[in-house]
Amino acid sequence: NLADLLALNLHKFEDEVRNIVDKATKELSMEKTLKELNVTWAQMEFDHEPHHRTSIMLINASEELIETLEDNQVQLQNMMTSKFVGYFLEEVSNWQKKLATSDSVITIWFEVQRTWSHLESIFIGSEDIRAQLPQH
Repeated sequence: NLADLLALNLHKFEDEVRNIVDKATKELSMEKTLKELNVTWAQMEFDHEPHHRTSIMLINASEELIETLEDNQVQLQNMMTSKFVGYFLEEVSNWQKKLATSDSVITIWFEVQRTWSHLESIFIGSEDIRAQLPQH
């Protein structure tokens, strides 16, 4: 009750209590953000659709996926600059690596798909060039 709280004389240690509460609040916020990352990325999926000529499945990422990836990378960068990151440093670093790797893989994957689609239309889509290709 209030009498017990006053008996602790916490009012004499206002700055220390305020610092502890502030640190706990910031750490709770980080913990919630990391839990949200786990939920978000456990459910995240790529869309896919068949290539118009070959029906080979091509991956495409929704705007939501790309925006979420970018936003989460910014969130993690902000967490890394916080003086309260200590307890979560390893988990934040791991998430940074995972998302940076995902970003790189997605970028390369889409570049490969674009190149393949372009070359497929040249070599297979063009009757003249296809006739000149060696047959297996």
